[in-house]
Amino acid sequence: MSRLASLRPALPILIGASVMLSLAMGLRQSLGIFVPPLTRDIGISVGDFTIAVAVQNLTWGVLQPFAGALAVRTGFRPLMVGGALLYLIGLVLLATSHGLWAVVLGAGVLIGMAMA
Repeated sequence: MSRLASLRPALPILIGASVMLSLAMGLRQSLGIFVPPLTRDIGISVGDFTIAVAVQNLTWGVLQPFAGALAVRTGFRPLMVGGALLYLIGLVLLATSHGLWAVVLGAGVLIGMAMA
């Protein structure tokens, strides 16, 4: 069997994961552009916002092994859909937040869980 034929069943999963990771990382990396208006509108300091980003990185790193185990147990599709929903909820919470704890929960915990 050729290498291309053995890759065929996994190709849609690889393409979907690549697109989702590209979108997630693009959104995550572009947050720096929006920090001044975001912190001004929410009423928090830049240091408070960076705490949320630090929580996001920690959550992402801690939950990666668990997400891998969950992918083996439940499959890739439910995990990817759940991650997309968590990311969406995190962005909505970030967009509607009015204080530090909502930012930490939305941009930190939920988006970190989604990226894992």
